[in-house]
Amino acid sequence: MQQRWILAATTFALAVAAAAWAAPFNETVSRSPQQQAHHEIAILNLLNGLDMDAKQQRALLTVAEKAKAAREDFRAQEAALQPATQSAYMALEKELLLGRPAAPPTEKAAQEARDRERQLELQYEQKMRGLVEEAKGVMSPGQLDIIRHYSICLIPPKDLRDPSRVGQANDGSHIEKALSRIHHAGPRVQAIAIAKYLDRHLEEFRKVFPQATDDEQRAERGRVRGLIERANRLSDADFALNRAEIADEIVRPFTEFKNALHPKNPWFNVEHLLLDDSAPDLLKKLLANAHGN
Repeated sequence: MQQRWILAATTFALAVAAAAWAAPFNETVSRSPQQQAHHEIAILNLLNGLDMDAKQQRALLTVAEKAKAAREDFRAQEAALQPATQSAYMALEKELLLGRPAAPPTEKAAQEARDRERQLELQYEQKMRGLVEEAKGVMSPGQLDIIRHYSICLIPPKDLRDPSRVGQANDGSHIEKALSRIHHAGPRVQAIAIAKYLDRHLEEFRKVFPQATDDEQRAERGRVRGLIERANRLSDADFALNRAEIADEIVRPFTEFKNALHPKNPWFNVEHLLLDDSAPDLLKKLLANAHGN
């Protein structure tokens, strides 16, 4: 019996903890001023990369304003529930600290408080999903492809001829260029260039994987050196055909890291960038600047 109630109490506590850590759909997080500035730049990079006409920008502005209003309404209702929810949770915690099962009315009150919170979250999620679809409806198929593949960055690549690469800080395009320079260099210059490239690669590797051991870093350096040497052994024609594949293999640890962190939702960038609280003001400024205001 004692084991059963301990399990029940633990299960309930974990459910409450999980709910507390799970941010509602598209809820804006708290950021420092510099983090907020970086976030807004990332939004602008995407907006500029989409190359929308004024009609599309105005349509997206309308949807973004609806999203901001929905978020404000959610926060207000959430704040209204907070006192009763906190009181119910504290009462349950107080009784569990006595080392025995909480009274059924206390458990019921806590569960009902959580159910009210979850119902509010579900209503909010449903509203936002509709707005995501509305925002997607503003875009062309090519623009939707850009949105789906966009990765947050401070400085986007200069060459935007391939729109699917807009904003991808860790894509393979710059690596392809580095491989080309190394491939076509003379033997002496080539050796120096390889060493410098490996140093830069390991510097980025340590930023992404700060816990990597010395052995892991040496292994990564050896892995990338092997790929570069393989590229150098190819004829010019074969190199042109295979350099993109080799570049993708070089950047693979960063790609896997990004994919592990990136939500499974393919329209994450619509939710958290184009419908962010900052988006309406940014779109208004873009429209004003386009018309010389």
